[in-house]
Amino acid sequence: MVRPAEPEKELTEIIKENKYFKEDGEFVKELIQYTIEDRKKAEEDRKRAEEDRKRVEEDRKKEAENRLREKELELELARLNVRFNSDNERTGEGCNTLDALVKSVRILTVKVPNRPEGWAFFFASLERAFVSKNVPEKFKSEILLNLLGEKASNVLTYVKDDELNNYEQLKSIILREYEPSANQFLEQFKKATRHPNETYIQYISRLITNWQYYLNLRKVSDFDNLNDLIVSDKIFSSLEKEVASHISVRAGNDGFRPLELAKEIDLYNTSRGKSLKPLPNVLARNNPVKNASRVFLSEIKDSKCVCCAESHPLYKCAVYLKLPINKRIDLIKINNLCFNCLSTSHRAKDCKSRFVCSECQKRHHKTIHYTAQNQEVTNSTFEPLNTSAAVFESRVEMHNLLTATSINRKKCVLLSSAICYIKCENGLFPVKAILDSGSTSNFLTRSLCDLIGLKKYKTNVSVSGLNKTVIPIDSRVSVSISNKEGSYMKTLDFFLVPAITEDLVPTTKIDFNLNNIPNLKLADKNFNIPERVQMLLGAEVFYELMLPGQFKTEGSNVIFQNTVFGFVVSGSTSSDAKGKEHCGFIQAADNLEHSIRKLWEIENVEIDYVKTSELDICENHFKNTHSRDDQGR
Repeated sequence: MVRPAEPEKELTEIIKENKYFKEDGEFVKELIQYTIEDRKKAEEDRKRAEEDRKRVEEDRKKEAENRLREKELELELARLNVRFNSDNERTGEGCNTLDALVKSVRILTVKVPNRPEGWAFFFASLERAFVSKNVPEKFKSEILLNLLGEKASNVLTYVKDDELNNYEQLKSIILREYEPSANQFLEQFKKATRHPNETYIQYISRLITNWQYYLNLRKVSDFDNLNDLIVSDKIFSSLEKEVASHISVRAGNDGFRPLELAKEIDLYNTSRGKSLKPLPNVLARNNPVKNASRVFLSEIKDSKCVCCAESHPLYKCAVYLKLPINKRIDLIKINNLCFNCLSTSHRAKDCKSRFVCSECQKRHHKTIHYTAQNQEVTNSTFEPLNTSAAVFESRVEMHNLLTATSINRKKCVLLSSAICYIKCENGLFPVKAILDSGSTSNFLTRSLCDLIGLKKYKTNVSVSGLNKTVIPIDSRVSVSISNKEGSYMKTLDFFLVPAITEDLVPTTKIDFNLNNIPNLKLADKNFNIPERVQMLLGAEVFYELMLPGQFKTEGSNVIFQNTVFGFVVSGSTSSDAKGKEHCGFIQAADNLEHSIRKLWEIENVEIDYVKTSELDICENHFKNTHSRDDQGR
């Protein structure tokens, strides 16, 4: 049996016998190789296009299935309405039709609340209307969705098919979406005031309903549980903000009994290495309290200036004001005066005055404020004005921790920044982002979220950073990010924080020779110009963003790394300006007064602040009518 000649061998023989191959064999080989590679590339492009086409078809198929599912649900709802109406018409029970029930229940129910604390009163009035009108159980869920109106669209996102006809499950979903936590509910109850045009009967009814609802959240059913709740709330109100945040996450809405709460607090303090300081013994141990008549005398003393012995406060003394700053501080130290209000009756650590320096907002009097002309900052370690004042101690506190170092240096480290695009209602919005492989989560600033109108979702997580400092996060968003060309797109979850970095990035403009940069597409053309960072992309997508390609410029430590956004610039470069080396956390660095003030302020829950002309009048009135007295208070 004779085997046929192989086609490859025949083609090879034909090529070798060709006159062009005999004249210039190398050229023919290169031409053949180029043709083969071109065909391979064309085949790869065809396969890639086929895969893209299949992917688009799958997306269209899923979208069509979703639309079909929505239509089926609409048809099912219409079918149920027709069946209910036909049943009612046959039985002659016209008063129980869905439309009639909705109208009658709407009359007996208060309006859908705009404030979070009003949902308890809304559901109480709704359930009273259900009882009054004998509403069947099968109609309750649909009546509730009808009353919600536009807000029902947010709820339907979380509702499953089997929950549409279950009123209790639907109610719990609505409360979880709109209602505040138990602790927020209690604070709002304490600060509740009578609304304009509201009678006292309505006001008391609203208070009673809100209080009963708070008891239901805490699962209080008898007098003993009420006693435990009062004691637990008393203990919780005295906790530091850091401890209170930890306890809130651990307890949820159920809360802890007093003994359980005490154990949790002790365990937390022990794990953080905090020691319990004994309270001072005010009364003598063997000195029983006796009933005795007492006489109180008051004496008026003229306050004399410690500098010139005249009858006027120190901060009004002309001799004192002529002294340099360091001499004023020495005078205050010698006479044991308060560094905050210049009083002779106490020290700075015991000062109860709320006034701070008008220049820097710190706890010292404005007459001893160091300006740029008085003092040149050359090191990060400063000697405190009053070593006995607790506010100036360098002791590390877990509640307010801020590490910052200001030094003169000639090296500037470049952060990997890129321009990322967020998909919103108005199209693509450019945002300056930092690529950080050391972060396990992605972060977005709250101001940017409010600016472009992203939908927020409630969450309750804690984010830990340097030195195990923990901050609570209560909001998140889910957005799609992409590069400018649209070749890369991904949907990610971002936690909302007040700020990504405390300062602009970089802090000062870097004199970078752009001529040394090769003709490349940069991820951030303004990498050397200070700008606000609005986004941080963490390790979840960090290495997914990287592409092959990295090189360094000659004579420098600047590195160019290729990414889906373009080449990011990192490394270090020389800088003659005074840089600021900052080590901090995601949250903004608050001063002590701002942190303490949060203990008695009510937390705002997603309510936009609108400044009116009345508020401007009130602020101007306060500035014109309030000032320090002769004692400096």
